[in-house]
Amino acid sequence: MISPTQFHNSVHNAISGYWGISAGAMTPSSVVSAHDGSFAAGLLEAIVLLATTELPVLLIACDSDYPQPLHDARPIVDTFAVALLLKSTLSPGKTLAQISICSENLFTDAIVQTMNHPDLEILRQSNPAAHCLPLLQHIAIEKAGRLVLNYENPSCLSVDIATCR
Repeated sequence: MISPTQFHNSVHNAISGYWGISAGAMTPSSVVSAHDGSFAAGLLEAIVLLATTELPVLLIACDSDYPQPLHDARPIVDTFAVALLLKSTLSPGKTLAQISICSENLFTDAIVQTMNHPDLEILRQSNPAAHCLPLLQHIAIEKAGRLVLNYENPSCLSVDIATCR
């Protein structure tokens, strides 16, 4: 049995709600859960929100170990989180990269981008939020091009990265 005091922390949007309350944030928030495609689903939603509202969007993806019985279905080996601030206009000297969805091939069966370092690849595979690592790598090394991220089998999400430096 789950007690009422434990239940309110078990819903997947609890973190977003707590942050909104503690920060006094009056802006909308949404929570996306799509198993191993969660980061790509969140990125797609954030890009669409940005395109339709032209307001900055803060994308936060995080994972921590799931309680039983979810842990048996999808073990999480380590806590992982990433945050990206997406804006519709470039800020000279502050913008690291431009990310856009590939309108002609939004969903693809192409091979997902992996990490060259074995430990980073293990982390990428073991945490849904860590599926952002290839994107972060492209940004860090200022590599432009098409990137394929896990979405929902068998389709993957294609995004284009352009450097801004």
